[in-house]
Amino acid sequence: MDIVIGRESGNRRLQVAANSKVLTLGAVGCVPLNVSRQHCCLSVLPNGNMSIQNLQARNVTYVDGVAVNKAQITKNSRVELGPDRYLISVNSICASLGISLAPVFSLSSLEPLWDEYDKERLRIQTEGQKSMNIQRLQGMISALGMLCFFIKEMQAYRFVCIAVSI
Repeated sequence: MDIVIGRESGNRRLQVAANSKVLTLGAVGCVPLNVSRQHCCLSVLPNGNMSIQNLQARNVTYVDGVAVNKAQITKNSRVELGPDRYLISVNSICASLGISLAPVFSLSSLEPLWDEYDKERLRIQTEGQKSMNIQRLQGMISALGMLCFFIKEMQAYRFVCIAVSI
């Protein structure tokens, strides 16, 4: 969302415009004349990131005491307009427009870690299944060796089966 911030003509209050809303904030005459009517644009992204940019080359905006044309800001940044450094409150402006500046949390940075965990878990499961299959095969060969013990014609294979299973 883009918010245009400037001086109201006539009454010299702070004027804030976003979408179709136009609000005036502060007392009459509180905004210096060196703040233009459309001084800067505050951009608020859905993820909570914000930036501020001058709308005219002759405008000056200060962020945390440094003159900028465009800068990334936070809800705690100190933003001042014009050479007289008229202080504005980003929190108050956003609150008056109904914009929440609550931090937005994202788990996308954990995705590579999850993928690595998932691959390792799958590898461990596969190794466990291989081990279980080998044990099952050993059991089947031992059982075959025991079966050969009871069948006279197959007694010669009994030792082979037991040796293989071991």
